[in-house]
Amino acid sequence: HEAAWETLKARPYVWGVFIWNMFDFASDSRNEGDSTDINDKGMVSYDRTVTKDTFYFYRANWNPQPTLHLVGRRFTDRQQAVIDVKAYSNAAQAHLWVNDHDLGTAPCTGGICLWHGVQLSKGTNNVRATAKVGGSELTDSLQWKLQ
Repeated sequence: HEAAWETLKARPYVWGVFIWNMFDFASDSRNEGDSTDINDKGMVSYDRTVTKDTFYFYRANWNPQPTLHLVGRRFTDRQQAVIDVKAYSNAAQAHLWVNDHDLGTAPCTGGICLWHGVQLSKGTNNVRATAKVGGSELTDSLQWKLQ
């Protein structure tokens, strides 16, 4: 999605951009992921309970609503101690903390804020990001566990 949007955004002569698909949907004889007979390529789950990361990517790029979303909240069990942390936001920059360690700000370019080489601790890691968009102060947080 990130690469496709970057390519399309650079071509103003393309008169329309469409996403396949907003919601997961029924699809007979499909067996992938955790579901049977469900095409899971939507930005929101079939039962509308899970808004996936791509939804926030497009919201950060296409919607003026203040947005800050840490990416990877459903991938809670981590195997690598050093990772890149990504957030989607329409802020100019975002600030990151991991286990109350201040990791500083990152610019949010094209809706993507990225911190490279972030060190996780064994066990539970509390990740928190903040950003300002207009007059709104935004916060998002999640937990990852390093085995």
